[in-house]
Amino acid sequence: MTLTKKTIFAIVFTLIVVMGIGSLVMIQRQSNALTEKMQKESNLLSNSMSLTVGKLMSDNFDNRGYLQKMTEKLGALPGINEVIVYDPKGTVIADSDREWIGQSKAQVFEDVKKVLETGKTFQDVETVEGKKLYSNTFPIYMEKGGKNEIVGIGEVNVDLVKIAQTITLKDQANLLASVVALNLEKVLSDDRGGRNYLQRLAEEIGKTEGVSEIIVYDSDGVVIGDTDRKWLGQNKINEFEDLRNVLKTKKPHQEYETVEGKALYSSLVPIFSEDKNLIGVVETGMSLEYIEGQIAQARNRILLLTLLSLGAMSFLMILLLRKSVLAPIQKLTSVTKQIAAGDLSQRVPITSKDEIGELAASFNAMTESIQDKNEELKTFNEELQTTNEELKSTNEELEAANEEIRETQEKLLQQEKLAAVGQLASGVGHELRNPLGVLKNAVYFLKMKLTSSDEKVNKHLKIMEHEIDNSTKIINDLLGFSRTRKPALAPNPINDVIKEALASIEVPKNVVLSQELSSDLPNAMGDRDQLRQVFINVISNAIQAMGETGGMLKIRTHKEGNFVEADFSDTGSGIPKENLNKLFDPFFTTKSRGIGLGLAVSHGIIERHGGKIKVTSQVGKGTTFMIDVPMAQ
Repeated sequence: MTLTKKTIFAIVFTLIVVMGIGSLVMIQRQSNALTEKMQKESNLLSNSMSLTVGKLMSDNFDNRGYLQKMTEKLGALPGINEVIVYDPKGTVIADSDREWIGQSKAQVFEDVKKVLETGKTFQDVETVEGKKLYSNTFPIYMEKGGKNEIVGIGEVNVDLVKIAQTITLKDQANLLASVVALNLEKVLSDDRGGRNYLQRLAEEIGKTEGVSEIIVYDSDGVVIGDTDRKWLGQNKINEFEDLRNVLKTKKPHQEYETVEGKALYSSLVPIFSEDKNLIGVVETGMSLEYIEGQIAQARNRILLLTLLSLGAMSFLMILLLRKSVLAPIQKLTSVTKQIAAGDLSQRVPITSKDEIGELAASFNAMTESIQDKNEELKTFNEELQTTNEELKSTNEELEAANEEIRETQEKLLQQEKLAAVGQLASGVGHELRNPLGVLKNAVYFLKMKLTSSDEKVNKHLKIMEHEIDNSTKIINDLLGFSRTRKPALAPNPINDVIKEALASIEVPKNVVLSQELSSDLPNAMGDRDQLRQVFINVISNAIQAMGETGGMLKIRTHKEGNFVEADFSDTGSGIPKENLNKLFDPFFTTKSRGIGLGLAVSHGIIERHGGKIKVTSQVGKGTTFMIDVPMAQ
C-alpha cells in the first residue's frame, strides 16, 4: 500500500488536532481526572487520524481547500484564537477566521516580516481586539537542492484569558506549531517520499512528553510508521491480537499493557476512507508513569493551591478582622486616650452596623454626654470662680476694713494708754522733779564743803549724784512722753543733727565709731531738737547693747526714695525675733534699768514727722535701726 500526500497530511492534521485537544483537555480537567483525560487524549488522537486519512484518500481532494478546512477546525478548539498559514511571500493561504485569505501581510504583520527576514521562529504576547494572545509564528522549511528553503509560514494564536495554565499552553502551542510546520512542509513540497515523511512525523510526535509510542499500520497490518523504527515494514497482524481484532471488527480498542517493562495505556483506532473502506490502523501508547507523575504534580499543585488558598483566606481573614475588628478597636483605643487627655471633641468613626459599630455609637454617645456634662461643669465652675473672685474681693475688702478697724482700735487703745500714762507721768514727774533738784543741790553742796573728806565719802556722793541723774532722766522721759508736741518742721541737714547728738554722748573707748555720711544728701524736713533726741536715744541704746565688751557702731546716711535715711548698726547681742514687734511699745524693756519709754517716744516723734523706723536684728551679731525722714521740698 502506497501512502499518498493526502494520507500524510491527514496523519499530520490528526496529530495537530489531537495534540491541541489533548493539551486543552489536560489543562481544563487536570485537577480532578488526569488519568481519564489522558485516555481521552489518546482516543481523540486515533479517531482524528482515522477521519482525516479517510478524507485525504479521496481522488477529488483539493489540498489547499482542505488545508483551509483543517485550519478552521483547529481554530475552533477551546483556547485557540486563530490559525493562519502564509506562502513564502507572506500571502495568507489558510485562515481559521477566513478574514485574510489571499491578502499579503508581509509588510503589515511585524512577526511575519521578522520570520521572512530572519528565518527564525518569533514568539510574543500581544493584545489584539481586547484579547491577550500568545502568538507563535514559525517558518516552514523544505529541502531543495541540498538546502532548506522556506516554503511557508505558520501562525498559531492562543487566548491566554481562556486558559488557566499559561506556561503549559505555550509549550503545547509550540509543539502544535512544529507539527503544522512539518505538515505544510510536506503539503507544499513536490517530494513523494510519503512513508519517510510519515516516519519523521511519528518520531517527532513521539518526542512529546507522556507519549511512549505511535505506530501506524496499513490495512494488512504492516507497520508504515513507528516512533522507535524497530518494526518498520514488519507485519504484526499475527503477533498482535489487539491489531487483529481492530482489523477484523473495524472498531477501536483500548487496554493497559506492559511492553518491554513499561506500563502503557494503548489505544488502537481504525482508519477509514470516505467510501468506508478500512485503510489502516493508528496506535498510540501513553506512559502510565508519566500519567502518575502528572497526577502527583496535579495533587501537589492542588495541595499547594489549597495551602495558598488557605494562606490567602487567612490573610484575607486577618485583613477583614483588622478592618472590621482590630482597626475599629485601635481607633477606639486611640480616641479613648485622646479623650483621657482632655480632648472631648474626638469621636469614633462608625463604619459598620455590627457589635463594633454599636460599641462605637455607644462610646460616642457616652463621650457626647460627658462633653455636655463637662460643658455644664465648666460653666458652673466659671460661675463659681466668678463668685469666688467676688467673695475673695469682698473678703479682701473686709480684711482691709478689719485691719483698719484693728489698727484704729490699737491706736485708740494706745492713745488711751498713752493718755493715762501721760497724765500719770505728768503728775509724777512734776511731784518728783523738785525733790530731785533739791537732792542734787545738796549733793553738790556736800562735795564743795567736804573736799578733804576720805575717798569713801566721795564715792558715795558720786553714786548719789549718778542715781539723781538717772532719776532725772526717767522724769524727763515721763514728761517727754506725756507731752506730744507737734514738731516744728524745717529743712535741716541730717548729718549735722547726727553730729550734734554724738557731741552730747560720751562714746566709750571700747566702741569703734564708723561714719559714712553722704556728702550730697538733701535736707530733711523735721524738728531739729526732736530728731536730735531720737538719734541720742538710738545711739545710747546701741552703746548699751554692746556692753563692756564693746564693738563697732556704724552710722550711715543716704537717700532712699523720697526720704533721707539714717542707719545705726551695732555689733551687740541682738534682739530676739519675738521681741522685735514689741520694741516700740511703752514700758517694754529688756534692760535691768530704765522704764522702756525711749523707743516709744522716738517712734512717736518719727511718725509725727511722716517718717518711719525699721529694725533688723540677728541674735549674737547685732541690730540695725533705719530711720527715714521725709526730704525737704
